[in-house]
Amino acid sequence: MVNFKSVMRHSGYLFGSKLLSRVIFTVFSLYAAVRLGPGLFGTLAFTLAMVELINSVGDVGLTRYGTRELVRHWNDRAVIGGEIMALQVGTSVVFGLAAAAVILAVGPGGGKTSVLLIGVVSVVAWGAVSATESLLVANESFLASALFSLLGKVLFAAAGAAAISAGLAVEYVLLAFLGAVLVEAAVRVAWTSASIARPSFSFSLKDLARMLRATAPFAVSALSSIAVLQAGTIILGILDDDEAVGIFSVAFSLFLPFMWAPVILARTMFPGLAGMYMKDRVAARMNSWQWYRLMAMAGIPVAALVSILAEPAMAYLPESYSHSADILAVLIWALPLTLLSAVELNILQITDREREGARINLMAAVVTIALDFILIPLIGPLGVALAILAGALLREAQIYFQVFRHFMKKHMYVLFLRPLAGGAVMLAVAFALRPHNPWAAAAAGAASYVVVMVVTGAVRPNEVRRLIRG
Repeated sequence: MVNFKSVMRHSGYLFGSKLLSRVIFTVFSLYAAVRLGPGLFGTLAFTLAMVELINSVGDVGLTRYGTRELVRHWNDRAVIGGEIMALQVGTSVVFGLAAAAVILAVGPGGGKTSVLLIGVVSVVAWGAVSATESLLVANESFLASALFSLLGKVLFAAAGAAAISAGLAVEYVLLAFLGAVLVEAAVRVAWTSASIARPSFSFSLKDLARMLRATAPFAVSALSSIAVLQAGTIILGILDDDEAVGIFSVAFSLFLPFMWAPVILARTMFPGLAGMYMKDRVAARMNSWQWYRLMAMAGIPVAALVSILAEPAMAYLPESYSHSADILAVLIWALPLTLLSAVELNILQITDREREGARINLMAAVVTIALDFILIPLIGPLGVALAILAGALLREAQIYFQVFRHFMKKHMYVLFLRPLAGGAVMLAVAFALRPHNPWAAAAAGAASYVVVMVVTGAVRPNEVRRLIRG
């Protein structure tokens, strides 16, 4: 499943679902931003960021470890599925209770306590959602995973928009989110139990403790990755105000759909790459090299295009969100870095070097959070965007060295020299034409990038054919 056709097909299921759900959610976010204003929208965005940060331990961390174990020991999927379910739900309860204790101790004013507590309850329900994802990914049931995710997002967007339209308080929007999570969790558990494996809880506490220890690097890596993106929103809400959070979150809502690409590609590539590595390490190395090439060529033009169009796109929103354009133009440059590190993190985890990946992600998160505390008092929401970009750059630099040293055995930087040159030409063309028509300038810039890639031979037909054949 690691060849181009399979990854694109399975990624297409997930990305199509995520793209559609993100489009729906982005429209909902923009609607909420306009109707609620920066202040109340900031409260909503702050709560959802907190929920995603806590959920990341299970959704990406334990899910990734569970997928690897299921691929390696598929005949024991019922027992492994039971262990994963117990850990997912158990850790969700523990983290949810810890978050609730902090919220009650701090006692944020302005009605935020009840909003945050509703968000915490959804964390517990999300444990069941995350538990099923390992089975779905290991079984390559990506279409089912995509449909379940889409169901949850559509339910939340519809119910949340109805609550906002009716003039209800933000608490009701969070109740809509909680209801959507509960429905998605119930459908997922029922389907995976009937179609893949009914979780068996016939394992010992010793086995569960062993799995808990083994998942720690994955959980740390996942939490750190999400912290690079989401911690800034929370820190911004603490150091500044809800209005600043709202201004940042509008840009972040438009940025987030692009960041689903590396997450989805990494998830769909992982089981196939893990299986290939077990059979033929040379083939796994060659395959990873080609995926690295594709990520380098894809991320740079998208980042350039979005940075060019950020200002004219934001002009359609109320004047209170005018500063969101600069934030989006900075944020989007984390995309090409994250696309590269997604391939590299897969490599570290299939080669049992997940601890190096966890250490790198943790260091990037620490630096990002430190920069948040330094930059937010100086330049406000734009500081969060710069901190995210710096964290992504630091993570890519470190993980690149580990992959070069332990797996590739040759430098990969040559693969993004031509895309960088193409990106520079693209920006030069676009900014030269931008005063006349920014949309036409973006199109001309994109065309110039394609020309540079063709002229410089960045894409080699024989290598692409090998990637497609797997």
